[in-house]
Amino acid sequence: MLDELLILKKIKGGDIKAFEELFRRYYFPLCCYAAGITGQMEVAEEIVEELFYVLWKERERLHIFQSIKSYLYRATRNQSLQYCEHEEVRNRYRETVLTRLPLRCRSFLWRMYCNVARITKVRR
Repeated sequence: MLDELLILKKIKGGDIKAFEELFRRYYFPLCCYAAGITGQMEVAEEIVEELFYVLWKERERLHIFQSIKSYLYRATRNQSLQYCEHEEVRNRYRETVLTRLPLRCRSFLWRMYCNVARITKVRR
């Protein structure tokens, strides 16, 4: 805990080395945690990278009263859940729009989607 308080104090003072140490210590575990919530490692990495970006950008105004570790995990959890909720809304909207289309349009869009998925799979 004292180690974390010292790191936080250094980060608030603009110490990039302390920030890098924090990043190296928590980046991968936080990505795994976020991936467990979102189901996608790429999305998890974006969430954690954004978290560290904001942490550095807002470092002078940070008010962390618990450990840095718990702060990072809570922020990661909140952002991951927010992403999942947003995806649910997007999926519901997409389904609503698709059901309103004529059958021929839906069939065409499905064939296009399958072709893109097949091409993407071949490229990997």
